[in-house]
Amino acid sequence: MWDALRLDVRHSLRSLRRAPTFSLIVIVTLALAVGATAAVGSLLSALVLRTLAVPSPEQLVALSALEPRANVEGYFYADTFKAYRAAQRSFAHMSMYSGGGILRVETRSGVFDASTETVSPSYFDLVGARPSEGRFFTESDDAGVVISEGYRLLIFGDGPAVGEAIKVNGAPATVIGVAADGFDGLQFDGTFDIIVPFALMRSAAGDPTRPFRSKDVVGRLARGVSIEAARAEVLARWPSVQSATLPAALPEAEREALLRQRLNVAPLASGFSGLRTRYGTTLWVLLALMGILLTVACANLAGLTLARSLTRRHQVAVRLALGGSARRVFWQLLVDGILLSTVALAGALPLAWWIVRAVTASLIIGRGTSKFPTVTPDAGVIAATALLTVLIGLSIGVVSAWQSVAVRVDESLRPGRSVIGSLGRFGRGLLVAQVALSMTLLVGAGLFTTTLAHLRANDTSLQSQRIVFSRAFREPGDRQLLPPGYYQTLVTELARMPGADAAALSVYYPTYFGYTGPVPTDYHYTRADGVTPLEGTVLTEFVSPGFFDLFRFHRLQGRDVSWDDGPGKPDVALVSASLARALFPTGNAVGKQIRIAGPGRRDVEVIGIVADAPYVRLDDPRPLVVFRPIMQEVERTQFPMAYVRASGDFATVRDGYTRVIKSLGHRSLRGFITSSEWVDRALLQQRFTAGLATFAAALTILLACMGVYGLLAYSVTARVREIGVRRALGAARGTVVWMIVRDGLAIAVPGVLIGAPCAWAAARLVRAQLYGIAPSDSRTLLIAAATSLATALAASLLPALRASRVAPVEALREE
Repeated sequence: MWDALRLDVRHSLRSLRRAPTFSLIVIVTLALAVGATAAVGSLLSALVLRTLAVPSPEQLVALSALEPRANVEGYFYADTFKAYRAAQRSFAHMSMYSGGGILRVETRSGVFDASTETVSPSYFDLVGARPSEGRFFTESDDAGVVISEGYRLLIFGDGPAVGEAIKVNGAPATVIGVAADGFDGLQFDGTFDIIVPFALMRSAAGDPTRPFRSKDVVGRLARGVSIEAARAEVLARWPSVQSATLPAALPEAEREALLRQRLNVAPLASGFSGLRTRYGTTLWVLLALMGILLTVACANLAGLTLARSLTRRHQVAVRLALGGSARRVFWQLLVDGILLSTVALAGALPLAWWIVRAVTASLIIGRGTSKFPTVTPDAGVIAATALLTVLIGLSIGVVSAWQSVAVRVDESLRPGRSVIGSLGRFGRGLLVAQVALSMTLLVGAGLFTTTLAHLRANDTSLQSQRIVFSRAFREPGDRQLLPPGYYQTLVTELARMPGADAAALSVYYPTYFGYTGPVPTDYHYTRADGVTPLEGTVLTEFVSPGFFDLFRFHRLQGRDVSWDDGPGKPDVALVSASLARALFPTGNAVGKQIRIAGPGRRDVEVIGIVADAPYVRLDDPRPLVVFRPIMQEVERTQFPMAYVRASGDFATVRDGYTRVIKSLGHRSLRGFITSSEWVDRALLQQRFTAGLATFAAALTILLACMGVYGLLAYSVTARVREIGVRRALGAARGTVVWMIVRDGLAIAVPGVLIGAPCAWAAARLVRAQLYGIAPSDSRTLLIAAATSLATALAASLLPALRASRVAPVEALREE
């Protein structure tokens, strides 16, 4: 058996070497399509489908809260948590939890950043963690921390860790344990470095009397309890427990906000992940696009295989006539397909690896930490890729064998039929399907690319200007409030730097450009006379004088804020044009009063109106914004972003920027970024989607072009005698060219007619990913149709020109 297999393999290799163009097309087509699909599958597996490395992750549940009026995440107080934990019956373990932050850790050897989880002591039992050294903290450990094995090596090297004194954001602490390898915490986007109790975080925040509170609560379901049952109990029991246990010292406004919170109970098997929130839907869309690409590749290969099988009919007929069995010939052709798929797999896996590395590198840009989940084609993806590739190879062999073995010698010698006609309905359908699916991907790429272009066009002030900025943060242990005069001095000194043209401050712009959640709004506005109720989310921004001039935001009416608009002065604000129309639809807003609702209710005078611009998000060019002077609420503006418009070298400006901040004291700087880099980061998801969709569309249209070209090239080869007869009888070269081109258009036109409604239907499925363009955009459909037809025409011309150069005498002599 092995000898026969070895002979079959050698024969297949010789056969494939005699058809290098066909072999190369099959290998490249399959490697590109399978490699791209495996890459997207690897990203989806790593970022969306992978579960936490904890025992029974399907039993983990997360409780979160949203304050709907302010669109901000809620939180849970310790007394409420403890009371509910004692009363509930759905969870075997529960823990307060806040994770994903970065703390500053000071040791004898230096200062380090640390990815942090803040938890209750019951957390360790909940996740099944075990210490490799020391122990985990208990309710009585107010300053004991647990670190990971990797972080221990970073900050202590090979020395002892347990018992070492450190500082966490300036608060004294002691390392009491090291978590064993294999547990990475609940933050799926990266492993933890340090786990701290809430008491320590309260001390680090500078208010040891503040009650404990956490952003989330995590739990492990009790045996036999479903998440639906746990959710029902939480929603039924939590409100009454919370109202009875909230700290008495809470301000009334905060108490009301807590009671308004909407609870959410969600599975936590995959952990907390900002990457999944941002890219999960996008990856599913891209996987669907890659599925279309793979389908086009399979249709292309099937069409080429069918066409090639027609040219091998004579060879197969001779082998059968000489006594070869149909079974052996069938197996020989299967070996051809398996060999081609094996070589293609060898090229697809490195390609998938390279794509994953390139995409991962782009996704890491702009992250506050270098930690990132491991994204490589894992064993499951590799196995699925190998199985898929082999199945496609077997399909290639089956198609070739099916067309070649079931043949009679007289049919193989019958001249005059075109390859399109010989392929039958199935073959023609494959070629038409290629064009239709190619058009679908072209439309998708066009829609995503247009979405990206519209978002970029919404805000040109950041992209067109040379602006550098950073945000200053409080040093650990520094709790001194910045005086109002600090802001004016900072802006003045930054504007005087060498290479600087202007400077200004703000708190939020353009922070929310890349934000995926609801925009937080803790202030609510009405007209002071209460006549016009306001609907919609209003963002409060705090700006310095010169902010609008620096970014070239046009003031339509009124004046800018000034340094005189400080503490003790009348409350003033500028408003966006959309907000002015919403509050004062019948008149001028300048000089009118708007009211900040709530217990601290006060009236604010409108001193100016600013033209609409995407102050909050790039997909919202007409937001509702109130611009307050940065000096009038210094407690809320301690960490502003300082912008410098550069007229000189960026490096000089950054050096001067650092010197100014350090000379004024109080704050430490995070990394600098330019305005154009910030927009690129904010549009990373859209660039990622548009880039991969365009890549898939370009690859698909290339495959379709190769399919049509290959088909017509075989057509010319099979019809040499017919073409020679036509030329001998006086047919012009143009007539012969049109005969071949017509065969190509017979594929392209039905493909476009079928692809148009398919593309429209597919576009409607991704309409939530679009901005500024409708799924049924006629311009995109027309461009895709024209591209598909032009591709088929271009693929037809070369075989057509070759056919027109057939010499009648030479063609007839072949018979």
